[in-house]
Parts: sequence; C-alpha cells; structure tokens
Amino acid sequence: MRLTRFLARPTILLLLAGLLAAGSPAPGWAADLPGPDDVDQVVPPSRKATAGPAEGATEAPAPTPAELEAERLSVQGFGDKNPACLAWGDGCITCQAGQDGKPVCANPGPACTPRETACLRSKEPAKEPDKEPAKEPAK
Repeated sequence: MRLTRFLARPTILLLLAGLLAAGSPAPGWAADLPGPDDVDQVVPPSRKATAGPAEGATEAPAPTPAELEAERLSVQGFGDKNPACLAWGDGCITCQAGQDGKPVCANPGPACTPRETACLRSKEPAKEPDKEPAKEPAK
C-alpha cells in the first residue's frame, strides 16, 4: 500500500523513467567516444610493443645466496661501526641495537630493492644542566 502511494507521485515516476532510459542510451550519445576514424597513425604489427625485453638487452643476474648473506651481514654490522646509532636499515632490512648490544633485525620483504644503509635513529647527546636554577614565579 505504501509502495504504491510512493510510486504514484509524479516526481518519482519521472525519476524512474529517466533511470530506465539511461540504461539504454540513444545511438547518438556515443558520438564523443573515439572510433577507428579518429586514429591518426596506425602502428604496423611488427613495431608493436611486446612484453619481453628489447633485443640485445641482458637481464641482470639474480644475486647468489652468498651475495644475499653478505648484504645481510653488512646491514647488521652497520651498528658495530656506528655505536651512536640505535636503529638503521637499507630500505629492506631494518635493525636496532638490542639490550645485549647485538643487532636485532627484521627479515626483508619479497620485493625489495636495497639502498645504502643509513642510521634511522641515534642516541641524543646528554644535555648540559642549566647553570642558573630556575626561579619560582611569585605568588
């Protein structure tokens, strides 16, 4: 009963009719889309882009397990060379100084390109105490 009263309103009927008409556009409505006549140049099939590497291009060799281990150890050893650094990383492996002084490092992600190892957080230098004691505000 309520639905029929709702649908009986003229504005609702006009909106529904417009939505139904929008589902089946008139043939002239697609005129703004590019068609075969709008293409300036046709690329010959032999010059089309391919998914493979270019001719003569060589793919970089995959790193060996020994190279990966050397990279991991160099990131871990960064803390020994920089004792003021508390956390460091190369964009793939992040390490921080553990309680016992040994580095604690995270595993690298599967798709990672390492950068130069850099210090991410260092020890703050000890602040010098103020020479003058702080004055209390007058009450």
